[in-house]
Amino acid sequence: MTEIIKYERILGKTLYKWFALLYLHFKSFANYRVNIVSYLFSQFLTIAGTLIIWYYSISNGVEGIEFKEIVSYYLIGQIFLIKITPQWSISEDIQYGNFSNKLLKPESVWISYIVEDLGVNLFTNFIKIILSVALALIFFS
Repeated sequence: MTEIIKYERILGKTLYKWFALLYLHFKSFANYRVNIVSYLFSQFLTIAGTLIIWYYSISNGVEGIEFKEIVSYYLIGQIFLIKITPQWSISEDIQYGNFSNKLLKPESVWISYIVEDLGVNLFTNFIKIILSVALALIFFS
């Protein structure tokens, strides 16, 4: 925010307020999009690296299992390894003293944490499943 303070004199107080809001939201969403692209890239590298290692292992003499079996096991594992980590939300609520407030609500605390975490990790789980299905379609045409 300090880098745009110099524009307050130029833009005036009212226009500067809206410019600062625009700038902050632009930075926030640009950062979010960079995180999305980097996550996609890391998931692709993980899947590709694993499959490349298995492909070269099998082509260099590992017997008893075929590459298609490895791909199918890996992809099925990726699809069913959905990321659910409510312990981080619970520990954060305990740390900041919000856990007692959640216990007072007339709903299941554990289900609310799981649903909250599913919402937070929905994008990452969706990308993992889409990449796995895409690889399955490529390898098992």
